[in-house]
Amino acid sequence: ANPSTTLSTNQALYVLYRNFPGLLPEFQADLNWLNNFNAVTKKKADSYIADKRKYTIKYGFTDIKKIFKDTFGRESKEFLYISVYEEFPSRDDLGKLVINPPNMTGSVEKTVNYIVKKN
Repeated sequence: ANPSTTLSTNQALYVLYRNFPGLLPEFQADLNWLNNFNAVTKKKADSYIADKRKYTIKYGFTDIKKIFKDTFGRESKEFLYISVYEEFPSRDDLGKLVINPPNMTGSVEKTVNYIVKKN
């Protein structure tokens, strides 16, 4: 799990306690726990981010797209994939993609370029 997410979620509680001191008498123990938890989680988050930065890509997306174009060609599946990703970034597993599948019905459907997921 990403400790940065946990830290940002708990920050909302921290802000609530800090901005509404009337809650403190009843929730002082919770605030103490939250302060301690945030300190520990911040160290974990800083370590997590530092570790991720070790593996940064030296190229920007434009450079990577150009590498795809130069390596695979403009008409390749690989270049199509990265072009689609540029328009609609997604982490989904799209499985086997078929473009303009055969046996389509209807006059409009035959003229449109579809991307259809096959199971």
